[in-house]
Amino acid sequence: MGHLDPFFQELNGIGILALIVTIIAVIVRVVFCKTMRARIYTGVLGLISAIVMSLGIDYAIRPFAGTGESTATNGLGFVQLMIGVVIALIGGAVLRGILSHDDGEPQPTSNSLIMDTQTELYRLAPRYGLVAAMSNEDSYYGWFMIDHDNGGSPDPLYEASLNANLQQERQLGKLYGDPGSGLDYSAFGNTAVQAGQQGESALARIIAYMQLNVISFWSLYGLNENRQPINADIDCVLVGIDPQQQVHAWFVDAKNYKGGSDTKYVNLDPRNLVRMSISRRALIKGSDGTPVVKMSENMATQRDNWASTLETYHVAAQWMVCMVPGGHNGNPDVSEAVWPGNVRVVTPGQLVAEIQSLSLLPVDNIPPRVVRLFTSAVKQQAPASAAPVTSTVPMPVTSPVPAPIPQPAITNNCPKCGQPLDGQTNFCPNCGTPLNA
Repeated sequence: MGHLDPFFQELNGIGILALIVTIIAVIVRVVFCKTMRARIYTGVLGLISAIVMSLGIDYAIRPFAGTGESTATNGLGFVQLMIGVVIALIGGAVLRGILSHDDGEPQPTSNSLIMDTQTELYRLAPRYGLVAAMSNEDSYYGWFMIDHDNGGSPDPLYEASLNANLQQERQLGKLYGDPGSGLDYSAFGNTAVQAGQQGESALARIIAYMQLNVISFWSLYGLNENRQPINADIDCVLVGIDPQQQVHAWFVDAKNYKGGSDTKYVNLDPRNLVRMSISRRALIKGSDGTPVVKMSENMATQRDNWASTLETYHVAAQWMVCMVPGGHNGNPDVSEAVWPGNVRVVTPGQLVAEIQSLSLLPVDNIPPRVVRLFTSAVKQQAPASAAPVTSTVPMPVTSPVPAPIPQPAITNNCPKCGQPLDGQTNFCPNCGTPLNA
């Protein structure tokens, strides 16, 4: 059987050529490796797999090249052919994997490259009646673009809740944290932080005004894949319990985007929205000069990272983005918008209606350990005032819930991979996750 072992026979010309080509490929790949560890890994394993593949090729064609004792005229030659092909395929597959291996430095990519923007706008234009821009008009990929919408009608719920007293909610044990405070530690710019804080405050007033049987927790730490707290902000969690003793939690990302009820947001692609005026049939320019709004995967990521914890505490969770009115012109239309990970988008009215539909029990029925779970995740605790508080909104008297558990401050991290973030940036330098939506 010694003549069947290619390790003890000289390579023929084709085997030598295959060995030379594969070794050159390995050398080129080693040159472009970014770390010493990757160079060693690629060089050693690449050389071994190159030799194995070359020997397999040589062994397979040897009977047909007229070298060695076995030839194509006997059955042993065809057996040798099959063995050689298998060896060559195994070596080639390993070599291909090594040569295509990513050595650990992914490059951030812009979400705008997910799909061709111009093609997607052409797809959306007929559906929403967008008009093409004239030669002297501002445009975006040929479509008419304006600076502002035509305003809109006031949102009754937003207007009615303007005087809601959050301090009384806090004294009654129905509100923990400070709406919008978590954004102070985010990577967003000042304008985005202010808009986010206004949106969270508006939603907090609406929840208080509607006297829902929920405890609201504001500006919570997120979790990484190991269930450890990171600074990925969760705007709000609303917790209640139904008559069947099922605890419910609504994880809400409050958004305060440009536009009133004349503005509509629709998906340009899975990670980008486009803003348009309903009445003027035109795209609406944002602060960056485009009508495109990038969306973050934070809610989808946090939904996955919180899943096991919520299961442990037997909490039925709903995850959503809530588009809050930014002023007296009403709420933008988000009826067709979807966030990454199929996270739904609702208005405050839809959120309130969903909570009311469950006929929740008073909040003192919520298990204390569930309350402690969420109070421990709150980033900041605003102290309750000792002075008596009067409110334009009467609230039912409820039993106090356990005091929140202090949570130490932690560094600012990417919501997806946990990479520490230094300063303001639009994308995580490690995994490319967008941070400005």
